[in-house]
Amino acid sequence: MSASSWKNFTSTLTILVSAAIVSGCASSNNARTNSPTLYMHFGIYLDSPQRLVSTRVHLSESIFAAGDGFWQLQGNIQKRGQDFVAELTGSTGQGSGIFKGTLTLEKEVYASGGGFSGGVAPMWFLLSTNSDSEPLLRTIKKNYELMLEKAR
Repeated sequence: MSASSWKNFTSTLTILVSAAIVSGCASSNNARTNSPTLYMHFGIYLDSPQRLVSTRVHLSESIFAAGDGFWQLQGNIQKRGQDFVAELTGSTGQGSGIFKGTLTLEKEVYASGGGFSGGVAPMWFLLSTNSDSEPLLRTIKKNYELMLEKAR
């Protein structure tokens, strides 16, 4: 192979490899942008639901968000088939709540474990396509009141 043929070959190979890398990055970014934008909301329920921390989440990536005081949300959410499977920890500084299990979009779940050093308040987590927590808080309040009625 002559020097000029070799130079043409390596130039073509460089272009092809660069195109493959760019294409792979684009398809990886498209996979993220083609899925719906998801937000994780964490809060407590006193007289009414209060949102403490909200953050945008990317499936299978670590979550860490902090709010006023010592409010924190940590964890991970993965998509397994049609299910969103989560391992979440929420903290208020005086208490923490843990949830491990399946999430349904737009439906709150309550911590199934945790610890407290003061008053105890139910802690909730909600996976949503909505970044605005106000309509979600109304739904949580309605669901909580129904749950209390059923318990009576």
